[in-house]
Amino acid sequence: KLFINHSIKSIGWIPDLQHKVYKKFFTKKFYLQREKYVANELANSDKIFVSSLQVRKEFKKYYGIYNKIVPLRVLSKEKYFTKNPIKKYILFPAQFWEHKNHEFLLKVAKIIKKRKINIKIYFCGKVDNYKNQNHFKLINDKIYRLKLDEIIKNFGEVSVKQLNKLQKECLAFVNPSLYEGWSTINEEARSNLKYIFLSDIKGHKEQNNYGSIYFNLNSPKNFVKKLQKFVKDKKYQNKKDFLLKNK
Repeated sequence: KLFINHSIKSIGWIPDLQHKVYKKFFTKKFYLQREKYVANELANSDKIFVSSLQVRKEFKKYYGIYNKIVPLRVLSKEKYFTKNPIKKYILFPAQFWEHKNHEFLLKVAKIIKKRKINIKIYFCGKVDNYKNQNHFKLINDKIYRLKLDEIIKNFGEVSVKQLNKLQKECLAFVNPSLYEGWSTINEEARSNLKYIFLSDIKGHKEQNNYGSIYFNLNSPKNFVKKLQKFVKDKKYQNKKDFLLKNK
């Protein structure tokens, strides 16, 4: 059994405290399950790895624990430039959780459609959501009800090969998430030497990538304005040296 030999130092892993920060996204059952897991890790681990400094601060806020918590840093692994053609779409490769906030990009798509801007938005990610099995369907239904299927292409879950192709050929990444412990999407943008549009939440700002373009989640219009500037401004096209600073 785990933790049975207390003479051996043990390290726990708790990526984030989303259930505390966004409790509304969890049923009582799943909230209590996560609380039980956290309590078990805290009681039996000498140190706890978490995904960011932000999460460490959340442990102090919600549990009064700080020194025992150790933030990790994910390092970018790849150094290459794609020879694939860059296509006019921004990519949101994220699992279909409520906190990932696909809804924001639906609002953005409405503006793109109205202004006839030649940019698409691609979704891809795992469909399964144990908290809300209908969430993926609800997103799709809304896309078609609002007649946004010309702007938004929703691939759902894709293979690793398909994902790599989408990442290499996109114009930029986007992540409008309401909450992140440490965003793997941000790291994927780093690895692929791409710019990324990020919601201005603490978790995103802590990662502090070169190539991050922050936006206010309360203003889809402001996002579209930044997107149009990105497409037109030559400094974003001459990105090689700038994005290599991430390495």
